[in-house]
Amino acid sequence: MVGDVSVGFSRIGIRRGNTFGSPATAASQSCSRFAEMKTAHRGILLSALMTSGCALFQTTHLAPTAETAVVRSGQWGEFYRGGYVRIESVSGHAPSWRNSQEVAVGGGQQTGIFGVMLCRGSDQSCPELASIEVRFNTDPGHSYVVHAQERINGSNQFWIWVQDQQTGAMAGGDSPAP
Repeated sequence: MVGDVSVGFSRIGIRRGNTFGSPATAASQSCSRFAEMKTAHRGILLSALMTSGCALFQTTHLAPTAETAVVRSGQWGEFYRGGYVRIESVSGHAPSWRNSQEVAVGGGQQTGIFGVMLCRGSDQSCPELASIEVRFNTDPGHSYVVHAQERINGSNQFWIWVQDQQTGAMAGGDSPAP
């Protein structure tokens, strides 16, 4: 037992006494194996890990099809006070966790629930200022953007409207007078 630093612990998967393998022991063994690898093999392993990690978190943008339309969140406000419009759901369809800024829906009458988020400078979190239900129409093959504008600066009361990205036509909601 002299020299065995992991007394009472075993390698992962083998049970000794009343304890299972120590994560610290497993990590140190993995690190020593990595250090023993040839430089070329380490480079290949690191490249593969980075590539697979990037693919996991890379968002792909939805494209409208002959059967679906895409609704995307937009920005609101100015530099000193602004943020984005969060899509909570559109006619029962919620955005995926990997792509929370857009959702695909069928054509026709839609009901969207949108949150107006306030993002300040370098803050990590954006609190919700308002949550609003909006009715609008979509056509398959089109993309739509949800816009917001504060009625009076600092009031937390908003106009929310949905606009066809290709034609610029208002699809629904309440927009400020031009």
